[in-house]
Formats: sequence, structure tokens, C-alpha cells
Amino acid sequence: MSRVRALVLALPLAATAAAGAAIDTSKSGTYESGDWAYAFTIRAKGSRSERRHGELRFEGWAVEKLMEVKLYDKVKTPWGLMQFFGPKARYNSGWLPKTTYDHPLRMEGRLLPTPKPGAAAEAVKRPVEVTFSGGDRTVEARCGQTIRVSLPGNPTTGFTWVLKKTKGDSVTQEGKLAFQKSPAAEGAVGVGGMFVATFKAAKQGQTIFLMEYKRPWEKKDPARACVVRFEIAASPQDQPEAK
Repeated sequence: MSRVRALVLALPLAATAAAGAAIDTSKSGTYESGDWAYAFTIRAKGSRSERRHGELRFEGWAVEKLMEVKLYDKVKTPWGLMQFFGPKARYNSGWLPKTTYDHPLRMEGRLLPTPKPGAAAEAVKRPVEVTFSGGDRTVEARCGQTIRVSLPGNPTTGFTWVLKKTKGDSVTQEGKLAFQKSPAAEGAVGVGGMFVATFKAAKQGQTIFLMEYKRPWEKKDPARACVVRFEIAASPQDQPEAK
């Protein structure tokens, strides 16, 4: 049995179809074939509010995390050609074999190379890059991955980012916060840039960090703040085989 079966069965959809079965776009369902897994959701079928969403995985990884994927890109799967319609949204989203009301796929987009065995193990070696300046964020990674969080700021003003772990131990901070100055003309002063915090995904679970942009010696509220939730899943080689 494929090592992705346990992941597929955990998805809150209808029934799981047999390997190699065609995608039934009349209802929600989950499918698996070798290292591939697909979860299809359809809501309000036939109405003006019909919504379709598809999650496509290879070796347990979302395909859009295995390679660079742009809107309307396509990839060949055991169930035929699928097209990427972006993150979960109001109507078509994710990977779909057909669009709303069973219309054909769009003409736009590139045909991506089909993932090869070992693609997930290679993906673990690539760092997760995240850039933002405030608000709450969820960052997903696999055990063993490096995560680099870039936060804009300007140390010449006395401000810096202060990181406070509030819960969990699935990630560890690697080294101190580093500052990378933005390109500027020679001799320019007061130039801002990016504060970069590096983390290592150590084990499965959630870790929460509170990040505040402030002058450390001041007691007043920070100029900006954000909560980052690190969601760490098992690496491909750690995925147990289902019995």
C-alpha cells in the first residue's frame, strides 16, 4: 500500500476511490495511485454558487510546494491533465481536471515536468522563505527544513524585531537575528532593509512565536507585531507505511 494512503484517508471528504479510477467530478472524493494522492471537493453543484477545489500531492507533498507553480500551470497525473487555479477561493481553486460546471481547462499556463521519485526528499533540502511585516501568519514546513523569515525594518531608528516563543518546540531558532541592508547609493545613511530570522523544523507539531517591532528599551506598545504559527509535518522518509 502506498505510503500516502494514510494522508489521503485523513482528508475530510467522501469515499476513497480505487487506484487508477477516473475523477468523478459529480461529487467530492479522494483518489490515490502510487505516490500520487488527490482530494476533490465540490459544493453547491449546478448552482450559481458552485465551488470546486482540488488538493494534489506527490510523495505526500502538495505539488505546488515541490516546484515553482504559477496560476494556470498544468501537470500530467495518473488521472489526466490537471491545472492549478491558485489557493482555496470562492469558486475554482487548487488543482482541477475540469472547471465549474464541467467546463474544459483553460488554455493559459505552462506544462510542468512530472515529479520524479525522490522529489519530496529533495524538497526538504530547500529552505522555506517567508517575507511579511505584520499580522498573523501560518508557516508550513517539513521536519529537517530550514525556515527563513524576513521582516522589514530600519535599525538606524533604534527599532528592531524582538522574537518571543510562546508555545511549542517543533522549531528552534538558529543563531541571532541578522540584518540585510537594502541596496543603496554609496555613502547613503539611514538605509533600511530586512531582519532575517532563521529557524529549523525539528519535529512534528506547532510552535508559536510573537514577533514585535520595537525599541527594546521602551515600555510602550510595539510599532508592529505579528503572531507566526509554525506547522511542522513529518518528512517523507518519516511517513509510516499503512498496514
